[in-house]
Amino acid sequence: MIKTFVLDTNVLLHSAHALVSFADNRVVIPVAVIEELDKFKKNQDELGRNSRQTVRALDALRKKGKLSEGVKLDNGPGGTESGIVQVIAADDCCHVPGDPDMSIADNRIIRVAYFLNMHKDQYGEVTLVTKDLNMRLRADALGIKVEDFETERVCFDTLYTGSIDLEVEDLNTFFMERSIPPPEGVELFPNEFINLKAPDSSKTALGIFRDDRIRAVPPLPEEKVWNIKPPQQRTAYGACSSDGSGCTGGFSGGTGRFRQNPSGSGGRAGAGHQKSGL
Repeated sequence: MIKTFVLDTNVLLHSAHALVSFADNRVVIPVAVIEELDKFKKNQDELGRNSRQTVRALDALRKKGKLSEGVKLDNGPGGTESGIVQVIAADDCCHVPGDPDMSIADNRIIRVAYFLNMHKDQYGEVTLVTKDLNMRLRADALGIKVEDFETERVCFDTLYTGSIDLEVEDLNTFFMERSIPPPEGVELFPNEFINLKAPDSSKTALGIFRDDRIRAVPPLPEEKVWNIKPPQQRTAYGACSSDGSGCTGGFSGGTGRFRQNPSGSGGRAGAGHQKSGL
């Protein structure tokens, strides 16, 4: 039997794609959520954009059928029909223990989830999805299953860092020819920096992947540039001073941190970006 997910307003403001993020299950939008989305529609920010996008998506579904009864989503493989979106008011549908103030939107949303949870024979397992911790606690106290919306959680360990460590059998060839082909089976991105290491040796070298080869990073000029010594800062200097790199870099004082993406542009999150004038 399909499951039912009741979405809180903050989930849709966080991501308008939440509507289609629950596979072939039923997504319920309480009327109170639509009322709250309306308050954000004029905002010129991410919240306003997601509010407008969600309302437009619901209006498009309304033209396909009755939202009060549920409308099929085209979120299956190849755009086939799969999940269901349903809008429910549930005004005075049931008595919620504790007599919460129903002039508060959060309580009206919880009431919808509580009502659906009382009819599991029709709606299956019911889950209230909200990013509001207090709301999750209150719903849980009423016996409603709750979840945070984590579909777009980022795993920082998998983010592109701009450089990798790589062992190569013959580092001497790299020193002599100034370039080598990448080892078989290793996927590299254009302009990605490679910290080359020789097995069973302390020898290291700094390369960059360009034109399908790992090429030596140009040496620093004889005069010191900002007293650059650490390899991380050499990497940043090499990226910014490269012809045609189109690089805009963000430097962190003392840490040597620099982010470089596959397109050749760089930047450090949270830092003011500075055009390299090198």
